Amino acid sequence: MKNTVNQSQQVPYAPYRIQTNGTGGQIIYPPSGRVFKLNRHMVNLLNLCDGWHTLKEIFEYIEKAGALSRDSLKTKIEPLMAEMTKDGLIWWRNERIRHFNVPPPKLVYFDVTMRCNLRCAHCGVAAGEALDNELTTEEAFDVVDKMAEAGVESVAFSGGEPLLRNDLFEIAGYAGDRGILADLATNGTLITPEIAQRAAETFGNVQVSLDGSTAEIHDKLRGHKGAFDKTLQGIVNLQEAGVPFMLGCVIHKKNLHDVEAMAQLAASLGAQALRLIHFVPFGRGQTSPELEPDPQDLLSLAKVVRKIRRDGYMEMSEVNFEFLFKPPEAVTEEILNGPISCGGGWSSLTISPEGEVLPCSYFAGMRSESIREKSLAEIWTNSRLINFWRSLRVKEIGGKCAGGCHWLSQCKGGCPAANFAHGAIFKPNVQCFLTEEEAFAGVPIT
Repeated sequence: MKNTVNQSQQVPYAPYRIQTNGTGGQIIYPPSGRVFKLNRHMVNLLNLCDGWHTLKEIFEYIEKAGALSRDSLKTKIEPLMAEMTKDGLIWWRNERIRHFNVPPPKLVYFDVTMRCNLRCAHCGVAAGEALDNELTTEEAFDVVDKMAEAGVESVAFSGGEPLLRNDLFEIAGYAGDRGILADLATNGTLITPEIAQRAAETFGNVQVSLDGSTAEIHDKLRGHKGAFDKTLQGIVNLQEAGVPFMLGCVIHKKNLHDVEAMAQLAASLGAQALRLIHFVPFGRGQTSPELEPDPQDLLSLAKVVRKIRRDGYMEMSEVNFEFLFKPPEAVTEEILNGPISCGGGWSSLTISPEGEVLPCSYFAGMRSESIREKSLAEIWTNSRLINFWRSLRVKEIGGKCAGGCHWLSQCKGGCPAANFAHGAIFKPNVQCFLTEEEAFAGVPIT
C-alpha cells in the first residue's frame, strides 16, 4: 500500500462503514475503536474512493462537477487524502478491484446472535448482549433460502452463543430441509441432555470451545467461574447422545503452555479433533493485548503440534508456520500474481447477526452488503468488499515477505485478519518470527 496521493493512476479505497448524519458523519475505526468525525466534504470524498476509480478520475469528476478547481484539488484535497491515508481510512493499490466468477461458497459462518452467557477475554466479536437489529426467525429462514439458492453446501451456526436463540433448532432444521449441512459452534455450557438429543437430530458436527485443560485456566479466560465444569458436562451429554464433536481452543499467552494437556484431555473425552485458533486482538480481545502470543511463541506451538501429530493420539488442525519444517516451494510468478492466503470470500463467508455479509467476522465495521436487501448469490458475485479481498495479490505484501522470502508460496502473507487488527493490512505477516536473513535463506527449521 502506498501512503501517498501524488500518483494519479493509483486507486484509493475507503473500506470502512460511514455513519452519516445531517452535517457529515463518522467512522469507527475497527482496529482500535477510535472515532473519526467527518464533515460532509470528507464523506463525499470517501464515497468516491471505491477501489475502482483512479485518483486522476476522481479529481476529474470533482473538477467537472464544478466543486473545486484544479488548484484547489492540489491544495485542499491532496493534503486531506494524505491525512486520511495516514489514519488508515484510505487504502491504495496500483490496480482496480477485479470481479471474479467463482463457485458458490462451500461454507457460511452464520453468527445468529451477539448474545452470550460468558464474557471471554479473547472474544473476537465482544459478544455479550444481543444487538437491537438481529435477524428475526422469518428473516433467518429467508437467509437459509438464499444460501440454498446460491448453492451453499454447509452452514456453521455460531455467535455469541447460538443456543441462546430459542429458534436455533428451527432455523438449523430448516437448513437441513433445504439440503444444507448444519454444524454448531458453542461454548457447551448450555448443552443439557435434551439439547444434546436435539443436536443429534439437527447437526452433523458440534465444535465446543475449551480454552484449557483445567478449570483454573478455562474459567479465568471465559470470565465465569464454573464454566469448565458446565462445558465438560455438556460434552458428556453430547457423547451420550451420539453427537460427533471436536474441541476448539483459542491459543494465546495464558494457555500456550497447556496445548499438550489439552490434546490429552480432548482424546480422553472422545473428541474427533482439536482445532487451535490463533488469537487475534479484535473485539474484546482489543482490551487484552497481553494475550497476543509473540511470534516466537508460535514457533514453539508449531513444534508441540507436530509432536502431538507424530504421537498420533489426537487429530490436530494445522497451525501457522508448520510448513517451515519442510523445504520451501518455488515462488513463481503465478504465486506472486495469485490471491493472498485467506479463504474468506473464496470458499467461505460470514453473515453477522444483523445480516451483514463479510469475508470473516474479524472484518466487522467495513462497508458491506446486507443479506436483508440482496440475494446471497448477488452479494457473492458483486460485493465490492468481497471482490476487493479477492483482488489482493501476494505481490502486494510488503517488507521481508516481498523482499525474497522463500516460503511466500506457502504463507502468502498469513492471516489478513491478524494484520488488519494491527492496522497493517499490506505489511509483512505480523505473526511471522523469521528474520529477513532466515526468510531469504530458505533453510527448514529443525
